Amino acid sequence: MRIRANLVIASLTLCAVGCALPTVTVTPLGAGARYGATPDNVPIPLFATLRPECAYDELATITAEGPMEDKVLPALIAEARAMGAHAIVGYTQGTRAGSSSSGSSSDVHVRNGTAVRFRSADCMK
Repeated sequence: MRIRANLVIASLTLCAVGCALPTVTVTPLGAGARYGATPDNVPIPLFATLRPECAYDELATITAEGPMEDKVLPALIAEARAMGAHAIVGYTQGTRAGSSSSGSSSDVHVRNGTAVRFRSADCMK
């Protein structure tokens, strides 16, 4: 009985940690070219209304959403970085009503945009 109670507590603890992680959805665009990850020391700028002046290729649309606002944007950027993106264009952010597994209402923070890769390395300066 004591072992079962410990397993339940461990499961609830994992859910409390894991269930709060953002969900990231990726929709590939274009020819599906693969690139190495963009290094962590290279910033990934966000373009909400303006577009970069340099030519670029669209890699994928990315949406990240979750209950913890401070985790959602980093998840979006991490996914863009992993696919070799240099920027995110058409960036939007918002909040929608959601519900938890217990039935209670909670906000879901949503961040999305299109991951792009510049055709010239000069654009990253």
